[in-house]
Amino acid sequence: MASACVTGPRPTLGPTTSVAPITDPAISTLIDMLSTSPATPFSVTYDVTTRYGSITSSAEVAFDPSRGTATLIDTVLFVQPLNDSAVTCTWSEESLSIGECSSGIDETRVSHLQLNSRVFREAATDRLRRDAEVASGAATTREATIAERPASCVDVPVIDGNGAEQKKSYCVFAELGILASLDTADLLITAVFVDDIVTTTLFNVPSTDG
Repeated sequence: MASACVTGPRPTLGPTTSVAPITDPAISTLIDMLSTSPATPFSVTYDVTTRYGSITSSAEVAFDPSRGTATLIDTVLFVQPLNDSAVTCTWSEESLSIGECSSGIDETRVSHLQLNSRVFREAATDRLRRDAEVASGAATTREATIAERPASCVDVPVIDGNGAEQKKSYCVFAELGILASLDTADLLITAVFVDDIVTTTLFNVPSTDG
C-alpha cells in the first residue's frame, strides 16, 4: 500500500499560548515556590489593605488535600472542592457558617477590594511575571519571619507612572506554596496567623441555586 507524505505544520486542537521565560533567578525561584503542592492541611489568615480608598479587610485560605481549597475574603467564600464544581457563598461571621451559594467563582463580589480568590497563589504568580517584564533592575532576595513562620521574599524595582523607582515586595511560605505577604501600589497583604488545622466548616457547602 502506498503511503502519502504530508507537509506543513501539524494541526492543533486550539490556539496555543506561550509564556515568556523568566530570566531573573530570584523571581523564578519565588514562582517555583508558589507552584508547590503541599501534602498536609493548613490555613493562613491575612490582614489586607486596599490602598485605593484605604479599605481594610480580612482573608483566610484553607487547604485540605482531601477536600480542596476554600478562600474567604471578608464575608465571601470561594470553595474549590477536589471532585465537585466550584461555588461562591456568603459567610456569616456571627454564626460561623455558610449561607447561600451559587455555582462558579464570582470574583465580582470582591472586586471593590482589588482582590480575587487567586491572589494568594496563581494571581501572585501572574503579578510576578508581569513585574519581571517591566523591572528596572534585578530583584533582590531576603528572608523574613511572617506570622512566626519563615518566608522567602523578593523585592522587585519598577518605575512608576511619575518616573520614580518603586519597589514591589513578595514573600512566600515555601513549604506551603502560598503567599506570605505582598506590598505593592494597590495592595498590602500580610499573613498574621498560620495553622496546621483546617476548619472543616468552610467546606460544608449546601446545595447551590445553579
